[in-house]
Amino acid sequence: MNFKNLIHNPWGIRQSEFRGSLVLVFIILISLAFPYIYEYLNPPANSIDPNLLKALNKKEELQAVYPKKPKLKYRNKTTKNEFISKKPFYAKKQREEKVIPILDLNHADSADLTLLKGIGPIIASRIIKYGRKLGGWYSTAQLSEVYGIDSSLLKQVQSYTTCDTTRLKKININDADYKTLINHPYLRKNIAGDILKFKKYNGKINSLNELISNNIISEDLALKIKPYLNF
Repeated sequence: MNFKNLIHNPWGIRQSEFRGSLVLVFIILISLAFPYIYEYLNPPANSIDPNLLKALNKKEELQAVYPKKPKLKYRNKTTKNEFISKKPFYAKKQREEKVIPILDLNHADSADLTLLKGIGPIIASRIIKYGRKLGGWYSTAQLSEVYGIDSSLLKQVQSYTTCDTTRLKKININDADYKTLINHPYLRKNIAGDILKFKKYNGKINSLNELISNNIISEDLALKIKPYLNF
């Protein structure tokens, strides 16, 4: 080997061997780079380049990239039409009408009476007290005698009230004394005194007609007091 060849080929490698080495290095590089080249040429189906996401601003483009979410199933196998036909949870509930029972004035207490429209605790208390003085109610029309009940309220209340006349407390007019008679709202002091005088001079009273004929009571009062008297 001369000096000139030594300069051009200092390692003493033949040209054919050098070319073979270059080919071998090229093959090794291709082998190492092949997985990256393949992944670049065949990207996964669900992978998206971050740079591409920045460029997709429109709603239509994003929908084209991202798969649509599956539709939610209705519970209890309810069909869509059945689900829509049902009232939404925010719909206003229909106001339930309050059912008012028919009250017996001779059985009801103050709490029962306040269920009636227009009857508050005060008027309810007056009805109870007046009913006790009477000895019970025989007609709903008697409610007009209670302070605070006018004609319009009376008409309204009468639609929901009734009277059990078997519960009336009656007075035996022939045995009653002055105090018993004047305690009844329909018998004033002068009428109670006249009744006692009539019994004293005429004996037992057999009917209200005797008191009417002797001008002790009027026919109107006789009709009102009759349900409360025994002879």
